[in-house]
Amino acid sequence: GELIVLVGNGVAPQRDQKTIQTWSSALALNIKIAIPDYPVPPQMINPVRAVVGGKYYNLETVSNIDGMARASLAEDMPVITTRAIARAVAKKTSEKEAGDRGGIFGQLAMMVVNQATEIADTRCWNTLPQEFQMTRIFLPQGSHNVKLEVLGAGGAVIDTIQVPVKIKAGGKTVISERWTSPRTVKSQMITSNPKQS
Repeated sequence: GELIVLVGNGVAPQRDQKTIQTWSSALALNIKIAIPDYPVPPQMINPVRAVVGGKYYNLETVSNIDGMARASLAEDMPVITTRAIARAVAKKTSEKEAGDRGGIFGQLAMMVVNQATEIADTRCWNTLPQEFQMTRIFLPQGSHNVKLEVLGAGGAVIDTIQVPVKIKAGGKTVISERWTSPRTVKSQMITSNPKQS
């Protein structure tokens, strides 16, 4: 039967915000806008390998969530920046109108409100791993003990996860694990019946 080992490794990048000054031709002045950013570069991922019956099987990256998140933000940045500029122009216009209606104190009050509400959208894929890694192993029918080893610097094992599995001839068994730091979560095992496949 086929054993599929899937590991969600690391933590997806966390968005922050940065503020920049940009020129507004509509207002003929510089305005400050807040835009989302990934200020921290991608973290190094600890490699993972499966050990079954004394044999080692390295897991390979099948999905790089970190790279997808950064690429998605870079692709959306022109639209995000345009909207932030339009929002800032509307806020400056509201400040002028408040000043016309309520004098300098009305304008100052609106300016304080506008500054407090100028924040970037930092929602992101917080709960996803940095990468999904996978390997396929063909094993004889029966019970097996699968050990997942997380490797640190120099190939030293820094964490192990033991998962007992039952392999059925012609079937597929999936082990799904999440690793963010030593001793994290319990495993989930899904077994398909070969007659239903």
